[in-house]
Amino acid sequence: MKRTNLLVSPNFPTDPITQAEHHKLLSFEGYEFDYAAERWSIARASGVIFYDISEKLESFLLDNYKKVLLHYVENNSGGYASSINGYTRDFFKFCYEQDKAILSGLSSKHFINFYSSLPSSRKSIFGQILPFFKKWLEFGYEGIDDNALETFDEIRIKGAIKGEAARTMCPYEGPLSDLEYEGFYNGLNREFEKGSISIEEMVHVSLLLATGRRVMQIAHLKVKDYIGVTTVNGNQFHLLRIPRIKQKTLWREDFSDYALSPELGSLVEAHINSMRSKLKLLGALNQVDFERFPILPFWEKVDELVANEAFAELNELLNSDRLHLTSSMAGSRLKKTVSKIGLISERTGELINIFATRLRRTLASRAAREGYGVLIIARLLDHSDTQNALVYTENSPEHLKSINKAMALQLAPIAQAFSGTLVTQEKDAKRGDDISSRIRSRETGEAVGTCGTYSFCAALSPIACYTCHHFQPWLDGPHEDVLNELIKQRENILLRTNDLTIASVNDRVIFAVSEVIKLCETQKATLSFRGGK
Repeated sequence: MKRTNLLVSPNFPTDPITQAEHHKLLSFEGYEFDYAAERWSIARASGVIFYDISEKLESFLLDNYKKVLLHYVENNSGGYASSINGYTRDFFKFCYEQDKAILSGLSSKHFINFYSSLPSSRKSIFGQILPFFKKWLEFGYEGIDDNALETFDEIRIKGAIKGEAARTMCPYEGPLSDLEYEGFYNGLNREFEKGSISIEEMVHVSLLLATGRRVMQIAHLKVKDYIGVTTVNGNQFHLLRIPRIKQKTLWREDFSDYALSPELGSLVEAHINSMRSKLKLLGALNQVDFERFPILPFWEKVDELVANEAFAELNELLNSDRLHLTSSMAGSRLKKTVSKIGLISERTGELINIFATRLRRTLASRAAREGYGVLIIARLLDHSDTQNALVYTENSPEHLKSINKAMALQLAPIAQAFSGTLVTQEKDAKRGDDISSRIRSRETGEAVGTCGTYSFCAALSPIACYTCHHFQPWLDGPHEDVLNELIKQRENILLRTNDLTIASVNDRVIFAVSEVIKLCETQKATLSFRGGK
């Protein structure tokens, strides 16, 4: 259906019946709605409503309000239009309660009183409704006093400071610290290997973590967006085309390319193959245009359609977003996955709060610390300009300037960097009868524990071992020697380079070794107590 912009028509009908008969409209995201209805369904999970204000406004005022809102519905995302609708409805309800009468017009008094009623923490709401009512005046619709525009200009909005969470490295909403990031990454891989995280959950969270894209960009991916292994200038990488949003484009109209690591690319490929196998098992593979299938499907709906053999409807829905995860679904899945990791922040001592925006902030912050400029960071975040990228270049790295043995032992329980299993002696370990499984100190050659996996590992032992869940340190292993050497290396690197970023590269390992030492002390004390009894 062709879009209809009613705002350009001077003869726009005001009779609701006429509107209902002649004005079935399309939202920006392609959803048809009835102008005369009390609710417009404008997106998969978004709508605008009028039933709670329709009796509080004169009919002409309500109609003018709907015509201005229509502009937002036809030219902006459903989520944004819905948000504007929420703020403006709150404004109208406030004015109605103040006047104790049906509103027939808006004056400066209404705007001033509403602004004054907002607490400091919510003053920014006025900044959300201000453009709406300026647009109202711009279109020339009646209902707002002429002097209201002067009032708008006089009121100064003190909104939320952009980038404050990133700038201050907020421990609850800002970028993850290095320890948090490494802990999250390692925990994600650990739980996936254990089977508590499915391959689909792993792909979902890994793509958010690696790309820094918005949650809906990842949710809107289709199978055909994974291009596969691509060679450019002799370099091979896995190419993913990611749909762009917030650029005033229609759903999946514009894309940006992203090069995935071989590991993540292979994971995405394996997930796509697993979906292909599932659809084949359901007897639906030959009935579905698999290339248009979501990478993160709304399986409940898919299963329902397959069970009813509604393959024609299923294929039709593949052209829309209705078989993709909604924003709330995707957010819930991320939260569920994070809860399985059970990571505690060393900064708060609480379970870490991770959401998609924090992962975006983390990617940008780490890029800034690596020396990348605002143009690259804006590109990483898929921004159209550098305005919001500047905050990350202002942010300084957060590292402990120095770590001694006492500090490491004190912070170890909070950091939770060790994820292996302490064993009393070598024979108690998995593969304890295999001499090749021994992990030795590079400095002394003494064994510190056992590797519990048969898989090939290219990581540097024993440094990487202490943060690996396959590692089984021995109760009597020379762990303090390892800790002393790590701290010494850190001090020497800092002295030579004066670069905390480089010097802190093994901080998580330091805390992991320290945690092993603490566990050994506790275990030895327990064994001694039992022996004494």
